[in-house]
Amino acid sequence: MATKIIHKKSSVAGKIPLASDLEVGEIALNLEDKLIYSKQTDGTVVEMSPSESSSVSTGSWTLGSSTTVGWAVTEAGGVLVWKYGTTVAFQIDNNGNVTIAGDVYLNQAIGGNTDSEITGTDWGYHEDGTNFYFQRGSTNLMRITSTGDLYIAGDLDSDATITSGTATSYYFTSVGGANLEITSAGDVNISGDISTS
Repeated sequence: MATKIIHKKSSVAGKIPLASDLEVGEIALNLEDKLIYSKQTDGTVVEMSPSESSSVSTGSWTLGSSTTVGWAVTEAGGVLVWKYGTTVAFQIDNNGNVTIAGDVYLNQAIGGNTDSEITGTDWGYHEDGTNFYFQRGSTNLMRITSTGDLYIAGDLDSDATITSGTATSYYFTSVGGANLEITSAGDVNISGDISTS
């Protein structure tokens, strides 16, 4: 007699399993979105065979594609972490508190290379050597360095009320809601506090 295998599943649009929901290699389905997820050995939950505009869940967080060359973007205990080598450069928790290893520089010309596939009013992110950039169209608006310095094109507002859904902003959203916003003007709003070196 054959063994019946039933995968974990959800019929709720946008629902992504948490790392705690899966064992390494276990499959979960989102029937509404027609997506398949699995847990990797490093504890991250990834979308299997993602499309170009897909998102990857890092536990309770969702970020676009997590494909990077020198950088690791992971989730650990509800904290989204940007790590370069052994340096934790930038992190944000479920309450919107941001911690960086270096210093914050506001109203900066970000410069650096841009991803030529991000055009018009599209948002994206990419790395360029030891820098991790967030970009809108052909303009970099935020940069994290491998040593944890944070460069922002505009101003920084902590303890901000962030209402996601605006097409002119890029959001970092956890289970509790939007916790970080990068606006098209280059301002960064966080719902918690920021701690620096």
